[in-house]
Amino acid sequence: MVDLARTPPTTLTTLTTPTTPTTPPLFDTPPALTLPDGGFQWWLTTEPWGIASRVPGPRGRFTLACANLLSDVGYPLALKHRPPNSPRMTIVHDWRNVVAYDAAARSAMVEAAKVQKEVLGPVYLLLGPQMPPLVMMGIELATLALRPLGMDITVLRDETALRKHLPNLRAVTP
Repeated sequence: MVDLARTPPTTLTTLTTPTTPTTPPLFDTPPALTLPDGGFQWWLTTEPWGIASRVPGPRGRFTLACANLLSDVGYPLALKHRPPNSPRMTIVHDWRNVVAYDAAARSAMVEAAKVQKEVLGPVYLLLGPQMPPLVMMGIELATLALRPLGMDITVLRDETALRKHLPNLRAVTP
């Protein structure tokens, strides 16, 4: 048994801070891309064609490395597998586990969207209830920066709502 009166403050904080359960991925298919530390996952999707990303939890952090993997590898790989006569790329970001969003990552995502705006279609952001207000504000700032480019961005709070928008969404292996 831990004697809380003798426990150092940093340990006490760890012991008393509740953890948020990790939400499962949207797909049973393993991700096509991941960061070496497992902190970011990426899928190629079909019906509609596009991509999906996920930041695993319980304390997910969207970093510049996540943004770079998405823009430098994910977008080009998806474009390589673009079906003939397909509509614009649909993007699903499963960020239900995100509790931190680096400012550099937000800037990189906005810049990547500006570069790819001709092929980007609707964006669905699936956000979790544990998201800190400051992180939510960062996402809102990015959304505001992208709307003048004509981007269609939908923010959702649960997977059921996402499945209503995209009932046939599934992941495929590139």
